[in-house]
Amino acid sequence: MQIAMLIGGSEILTPSPLSPQELQEICGQGYTLFSAPWVPQADNQMYNGDLMLRDDARLAAAVGCAIDCEYAPDHHPLFVLPDVSFDADQVTLIARFLDGLCAAPSGDALRVVPMVLDSLHISAEDVTAQSRFIDALAKSVDPSRVRFSDTIAKHIKVPTSEGTETSVLRNLAIRDIAEILIGQLAQSGVRIARDDAQKKVARLWRKMADASMQICAYRHAVFAARMADMILLDLAQNVRVKG
Repeated sequence: MQIAMLIGGSEILTPSPLSPQELQEICGQGYTLFSAPWVPQADNQMYNGDLMLRDDARLAAAVGCAIDCEYAPDHHPLFVLPDVSFDADQVTLIARFLDGLCAAPSGDALRVVPMVLDSLHISAEDVTAQSRFIDALAKSVDPSRVRFSDTIAKHIKVPTSEGTETSVLRNLAIRDIAEILIGQLAQSGVRIARDDAQKKVARLWRKMADASMQICAYRHAVFAARMADMILLDLAQNVRVKG
């Protein structure tokens, strides 16, 4: 049994999830995005961090059975874990999950192909976290059941032309606007968490896309300033109404 794990790269893979087609283009045609619609998950079904962090041997065995039954030998399942850290508990849980995959009826040993994203937009901290995480994970599994191959780097080319939108480009823009928004609100004495700022921008981006509108490139600061004004106005109105 063989699987691939796309590890890290949260700057590119979140906060807006890439489509299965986009992930397929990045990772290649030899891999098929793993999906378990029969398992309740907290986040997007395409990203499997929540699935792998469950300390449930029966669930891991069921996923192994699904891989045995549903995936062709030349199309290995791909698991996506955009948010990883060198956290001992996280490493232990994912190692248990990988060991548990081998409980499938075939009883085959598991070969794991780790993948990372190579891009100018991936931070040095994320690259370090990826390498440390993969090393720690490889040392935590049972080597008689799970073997890691060499890490494969997948290069991401980000389009720069005006009017071209991909999920990668959208995520980079959302993060840029969120950072500016945090600064704009701070000038008014308001603090907002980075994740919350990104979620607010992503939500507004989706609404604009539904209305066939786009945020102009190179105008992120203007857009963030208007968002800050709207947030502060909304807060003030809620105070007046509730007061």
